[in-house]
Amino acid sequence: MNKLNIVAIQGKSGVGKTTIAKILVSQNPEVYHLVNSYTDRPKRYDTEVGHLFLTKKKMDIIYDGDNVVAKTQYGDYRYCTTINSFLPDNTKCNLYIINKKGIYDLREYS
Repeated sequence: MNKLNIVAIQGKSGVGKTTIAKILVSQNPEVYHLVNSYTDRPKRYDTEVGHLFLTKKKMDIIYDGDNVVAKTQYGDYRYCTTINSFLPDNTKCNLYIINKKGIYDLREYS
């Protein structure tokens, strides 16, 4: 993997991780890129950002694929991201909302 600029935002559900990321990206779009995760959970609300919502069948294909750099399961739902979700050119900082296990996966991948 090429060297990437990554800031991992980690915390419990509902503490404001996505809110912080959205503010950083909206105020500094030339600096920050929000990395989307794939998930097979339903949207909580129509304007939700930070995830690409997939069917369980499509998630099966991606979740065990070679391009996955971090994955986890929370309750009945899976989350993952692929290397293609990151901007590789170091012109922006990739903001990645992640849990503790995902940080270990990302370190292992790199």
